[in-house]
Amino acid sequence: MADNERKRRSIKKILHQLTADEAYEVATHLDPVEGLDSSELNRDDEESCVQYIAANMNNWHYDTDIQKLLRGLEEVQNKLQHGVTTPSSDTPQPHSSQP
Repeated sequence: MADNERKRRSIKKILHQLTADEAYEVATHLDPVEGLDSSELNRDDEESCVQYIAANMNNWHYDTDIQKLLRGLEEVQNKLQHGVTTPSSDTPQPHSSQP
C-alpha cells in the first residue's frame, strides 16, 4: 500500500510538469471517469486535463491501474527530464543543405 502511495505522489509531481498539450494526450488516453466526459477536454486547458487525470487516479483500486498510467507517462517524463521538445510552427526549422 505504501508503495502505491509513493507511485501516486510521483505521478502527481509529474502531472504538474506537463504542458497543456501533454496533459491532454495523457487524459484522453485514460479510462472513462464517472461523472466526467473526456470529450469535453480542451487541448489548451491544462488545469481541466490534470483534474481529469487526478479524478481517474482517485478511482484506482489495483496496482495494475497505476502501472498502466506509469507506462503512459513514461515517455512524457523522459522528454521532461531530457529537455526534449516538439517543434512548433513558430520555431524556425533548420534547412537541409541537400543539392
